[in-house]
Amino acid sequence: MIDFGAWKWVELRVTVGELAICTVTGLSAWLVSSVLSRHQTSDRALRDLTNTLCRDTLAMLADLSEAVDQVQKSPGRSAVLGQNMFVKAQRLSNSIHSIEIAASEGRLGKIKAVRERIGAAKSSLEPLHEHLLDAVVTKVQIDAVEGRQLEGLIRVFRESVIRVQLALV
Repeated sequence: MIDFGAWKWVELRVTVGELAICTVTGLSAWLVSSVLSRHQTSDRALRDLTNTLCRDTLAMLADLSEAVDQVQKSPGRSAVLGQNMFVKAQRLSNSIHSIEIAASEGRLGKIKAVRERIGAAKSSLEPLHEHLLDAVVTKVQIDAVEGRQLEGLIRVFRESVIRVQLALV
């Protein structure tokens, strides 16, 4: 037993066993807090990365919408504008794949809502991609009705990407 001295109103005595228990408890608490802090930092970084990829995807989607407008407003067939539109659609496909890869890491991949919403985004991209491919391959010129259909498909995909972002909050 260690005697730290006695004051008039307090007498403090600590055994070696109590001191060892206190030390082990303190070290355990520090270790647990550092591990949790590291995990939270890692999860936050993954969420931020996935969120940034979603914002980039939305920007690419705006570019695609502008390309559809250009093709729709151009007189006659324009293979260059059609190819530009198709390249932008392919970039969208790549970006949703990047979102899926980033979200699959760490604990984000275990969150059911995130997985489901990414799956819904991929599903909503397929009809848009097919419609654009059909427009590029068959006719390149987009009439008003087809333009509205494409804008509707773009809107559905935009909403699905926004839902992925909301699942990350």
